[in-house]
Amino acid sequence: MNAVMYSILEIPLNFDPIALGAALFAIFFAMWESRKNNNVIVKIKDCSGGMKQDISENNSQQFFYFKIIVQNKGLPLHNISLSLSFSGLDHSGRFNYPIPMRKDLISDGVFAKGMIAEFELHSYKLRKDDILLTSLQDISFQKTTLCLYSQNYLATTFKIGGFIDKLQNYWNNIAHKLSFQRKISTSCDGHPVIKEYKLLPSFCTLEKHLRLFIEGSKEIRIRVNQC
Repeated sequence: MNAVMYSILEIPLNFDPIALGAALFAIFFAMWESRKNNNVIVKIKDCSGGMKQDISENNSQQFFYFKIIVQNKGLPLHNISLSLSFSGLDHSGRFNYPIPMRKDLISDGVFAKGMIAEFELHSYKLRKDDILLTSLQDISFQKTTLCLYSQNYLATTFKIGGFIDKLQNYWNNIAHKLSFQRKISTSCDGHPVIKEYKLLPSFCTLEKHLRLFIEGSKEIRIRVNQC
């Protein structure tokens, strides 16, 4: 009995916490890599929206845009597409609105691990009676989501709006107030080159940019109709 107790008490004396920690980390890393290689993991890398002007688009006139950049961190996907899905105001059904993809980033149709894809909407390409302008009135209430498809099958979704987006917008406002700008040089035409320095990181909030795109597109339509 004493020999058994002695052997049990002796185990902690030979315990190596560094080796155990390294072994646990290796197991966790292997499980994480296995999960990424065998599951659909797509992350939103960046999103933006607002007004811009380009001499190569829309006859050099201003327009609004909404852009999403996604990155594949898991299982390879094929022939991907992205659409904006939202319900009616009475929740009687759902609309699916396709978002065009920039084709040159994925030439062979394979969205492999590590690759990025870019999707963008332009206000000047919308019709006057476009459902995006006439039917999407409340992003959160209408349960708006981004739906990513692979070979016409739903691969993953991204929720737009809700409590998380509100928290992220609140954080972004604080981060913007704490940021500062500084002149770093002067351009060839004499204008100052300003760089913004951020003390806090900011979140990519889809709701803010999508709302700006919809409201701006409606404003442009009203302006055009009045001319």
